[in-house]
Amino acid sequence: MQQASNQSGQEEFLWHKDGYLAYGTVMFCILTIGFVGNGLTLVVLYQREHRNRGVNSLMLNLALADIFIVALGYPIAIQANLRGISLDRSRCIWSAFVNGTVGIASIATLTEMVFVPYYGLKQVNSDARLSMGQIACMTAGAWFYGCLCMAPPLLGWNRFVLAASKVSCCPDWAGRSASDTAYSLLLVVFGFFLPLTVMVLYYYKIYSLVHQAVVPGNIAVQMRRRYSKLKIVRMTALSVVVFVLSWSPYCLVSLVAVFTGKHVITSGEAEIPELLAKASVIYNPIVYTIKNRRFRTTLLRILNVRRNRNQEHSLTYPSRSRDIFQNGVRRYDNTKRKSQNPIHIIKLIPRGPLAERVEQNNITV
Repeated sequence: MQQASNQSGQEEFLWHKDGYLAYGTVMFCILTIGFVGNGLTLVVLYQREHRNRGVNSLMLNLALADIFIVALGYPIAIQANLRGISLDRSRCIWSAFVNGTVGIASIATLTEMVFVPYYGLKQVNSDARLSMGQIACMTAGAWFYGCLCMAPPLLGWNRFVLAASKVSCCPDWAGRSASDTAYSLLLVVFGFFLPLTVMVLYYYKIYSLVHQAVVPGNIAVQMRRRYSKLKIVRMTALSVVVFVLSWSPYCLVSLVAVFTGKHVITSGEAEIPELLAKASVIYNPIVYTIKNRRFRTTLLRILNVRRNRNQEHSLTYPSRSRDIFQNGVRRYDNTKRKSQNPIHIIKLIPRGPLAERVEQNNITV
């Protein structure tokens, strides 16, 4: 009993000695930034100008997923970390299931976000778009896919254990049995590589559609729709790249553990890929702000930031209408002043038969 007590005390000491308190501090920063950023995303996407748009509904789903894991997933590990103890069995299962489900649901939602502009580009000659019912089914499908991938450990196929960092929990990547290895490989394939392959395929199709000739018809409308869809493609592409870069180190470390049957990095080194993966919750609001002008404009309005007058004129229809009216008044006044001094039309017409007729009739204006 005394030996177990000494071992427990040594473990608690090592938690602080090996920098786990720093890990908890970084996680707290990720939690705070992720909650604020995704909370503002929800507020922006709730505005009227962002409603009833297919890709915005999927962006809303991503923000809800990030807030869910920030509020109900990360704090459990942070609390245990700051107290210097390991997660108990029930909290370990909850933490692993929530983290895995939200991560896979997020990459599935990103895959659907790539499909939306592809569908719009393919239907460029009509105003067809995905209905809200279809978007709702896509959203529910992403969450069902995430739960389906993480359910087997709850049913006895593999299990949730402490990760190599001894901070959070995950599937048993280093399991020695054939069933453990099979589930780990399937999880990596269906949770990471398959969605990534589908996204690459759709980006190739989008590239092919963009480089096709414009179909005869209303070319101006086609080009405007194509430009609008391409802006969505650029935004989703940046979100996908950031997400993949965040999760790739963790995926690589997990695959090495699957094939070697053991964790090849120390607990302190294992904190780095975990932090990179969990930091993915803070990137999407930044990407939306940089790549989506409508999102950025609404965000600035909500934060009461005064916009540049030129930007306001280019983004608001009342300002443009007022400028057009004022320019029209100026042109009318200039024309009226010029009309007070008669000008011979012959001065404005090249020499020829028409000019001779005008000169004979002495027409002025």
